[in-house]
Amino acid sequence: MNLDDEMRDLRQADDAISAAQSRIGRQFELLQALDRDGHNTGQAEKLLAEMQKALQVMIQYRATIAAAIDSIKAKKL
Repeated sequence: MNLDDEMRDLRQADDAISAAQSRIGRQFELLQALDRDGHNTGQAEKLLAEMQKALQVMIQYRATIAAAIDSIKAKKL
């Protein structure tokens, strides 16, 4: 991979992370509303936990991309 490709991937990862954070925030709001209205929140809680796990994977992948960018930049010095 070259620097341009890695930078593109980093932007895409940032966009995916941002979108995931928004979805997690919305899911949390929905969970609170369900709880407030006396509904069972078990499934909503499970979904939220899975969404948070997926976000962590995205963050780890972003770190891998950032490390690759650092490596490419170091080789150019």
